[in-house]
Amino acid sequence: MEAFNLWLEEQCRKRQHDVLRGESETIGERLQRDLAAMRPLPIAPFDACDQDTGRVSSQCLVRYKTNDYSVPVAYGHQDVWIRAYVHDVVIGCPWPRTGSLPEGALRGLHHRREPGQ
Repeated sequence: MEAFNLWLEEQCRKRQHDVLRGESETIGERLQRDLAAMRPLPIAPFDACDQDTGRVSSQCLVRYKTNDYSVPVAYGHQDVWIRAYVHDVVIGCPWPRTGSLPEGALRGLHHRREPGQ
């Protein structure tokens, strides 16, 4: 992978002085103009997830999309936030709770519903 990245960077640098058809500036000049117009990256990294809110039911379940996720009984009838990542669903509360997860976060445990329930 490193060799490919080096080759790709070399190819990009070779084209810095080329002018594309229909353009008056070189690729390098256009790049410098684009870089000057870009804003800096945010301090915190982007949290790539779908965010939602929910409420814990009397059966200690939180519904997200079409799935139910079980949470501890202590969270019954409480409002929670839901963050759905590609391979994980994190359910949390807005206040700190004691435990191993930060900021009152709960690891969502997928609750499978049997057909016909």
